[in-house]
Amino acid sequence: MTLLANPGPTAYSQVDRDLAELRAGAERWSALPLGEKIALLMECRAAVYRQAAHWTAVAAEAKGLTGTPVAGEEALSGPWALLRALNAYAATLSEIARNGRVRV
Repeated sequence: MTLLANPGPTAYSQVDRDLAELRAGAERWSALPLGEKIALLMECRAAVYRQAAHWTAVAAEAKGLTGTPVAGEEALSGPWALLRALNAYAATLSEIARNGRVRV
């Protein structure tokens, strides 16, 4: 595995472009129908699942935890946490699609 030792600073102009892209994406997301949002969340979930083992291994290596009992904790703080969040977001949107609101 190759890790970036020190990627260096990011130019302000690049940060500005990235933020503009993020704002544009937020506008596109807000305009999507609920069903399409749910489908995109499920696609993200599948992609995270496919990369979870690699993500966990790279995170453990970066922290010098490879081969130790605590290396598995990287799965909990990384891909598992994201998968849990994606499931919760999709469930919330599904409930809104079914009932028009979220039960509290």
